[in-house]
Amino acid sequence: MKKVIIEGLYAVGMHHHGQRALQVAAQYCGKPEPENSFDRHAIAIHAHPSDRLCAFLRRQDALFISELHRLNLIDGHILIKPKFKPVFRALSGSISTM
Repeated sequence: MKKVIIEGLYAVGMHHHGQRALQVAAQYCGKPEPENSFDRHAIAIHAHPSDRLCAFLRRQDALFISELHRLNLIDGHILIKPKFKPVFRALSGSISTM
């Protein structure tokens, strides 16, 4: 299977798992969670190699990746490498970076 690079994906829910952002240049694995009771297309982001749950892909990104899986365009291996500083939404709705 060929390697495919998809840019512009967003991670959510880091604060539920003990950190505020994914580390830039660290490696993470994406794992589909078809049994997830909130979203059957959910893709969990786990730290590599510890396998600790860190976050999830946002819903529309997970749906896109799930469709690629369904069409057999990608296999079950998803490597996630953050490249930019995290973006946070302020209470006023504006966007700021750390």
